Amino acid sequence: MTDKTSTVDAAAQASEAGEGAVANGSGEGEAPKGILPLFYSSPEALSPERHAGLGLDPGDDVGFAAHTQAVPITLAEFPAVCRTYPIVFVGSDTPQPVAIVGLHQNQNMFVDAEGRWDESAYVPGYVRRYPYILVRENSGENFALCVDRASPRLREGGEMPLFVDGKPSEWTEKALEFCAAFQRQASATEAFVQRLQENELLVPNQAQFTLKGGDTVRIADYLVIDERKLQTLSDDAYLGLRRDGVIAGIYCQLISSQCWGELARKADS
Repeated sequence: MTDKTSTVDAAAQASEAGEGAVANGSGEGEAPKGILPLFYSSPEALSPERHAGLGLDPGDDVGFAAHTQAVPITLAEFPAVCRTYPIVFVGSDTPQPVAIVGLHQNQNMFVDAEGRWDESAYVPGYVRRYPYILVRENSGENFALCVDRASPRLREGGEMPLFVDGKPSEWTEKALEFCAAFQRQASATEAFVQRLQENELLVPNQAQFTLKGGDTVRIADYLVIDERKLQTLSDDAYLGLRRDGVIAGIYCQLISSQCWGELARKADS
């Protein structure tokens, strides 16, 4: 029997990276490798000069997500996520909500050996947008649509071209719309977390399980919402959270704690 303790840190890196700087293919403005967003190893700002002949092959292979224990999520996803995954918060300054998808670091129990996500489970938007991502430009005020050149789906002459006649293709336009919506949801999520912090509702926690083989698994270094603190808020504070649309997200996170047992059972199956 062994006692294994892991910390939820991979998705925290993605959060604290701030989605990086634009990698423009020339080395100028590239994000340091150590702070690249989760899943991305070579994001480049799209341009018809550099990417005219490139396209994506269709496919649902999410093997790139097979070795992560947690995936960043947005507030809009809480109702879908809380049915399957525990929702916790990681990071320091502005904690990032994540869906826990494995009991060990570098383990996603919802991606099989063929790179397919469990069809019975919700796939987070952070996964679905790959290999695209909106990245803040060096000025800090604007965003650029980037693609991860390391994606195996991206190749010269790919079925879904990035550009057609020097202009973004319909697939690129749809990717931009999806990423822009995701960015808006991420901003709303940050405001949600700030409201939790203002009311001191986030507290450290850890999960512990004993699996069939006798191994004890502990997951630490994450935050959850303290239901007892929520219940002791003043009427004015609680009504303020309700007015700001925060209450639904709070209860989704609390409900999601029931999913820890499902993860343990999945690990034992």
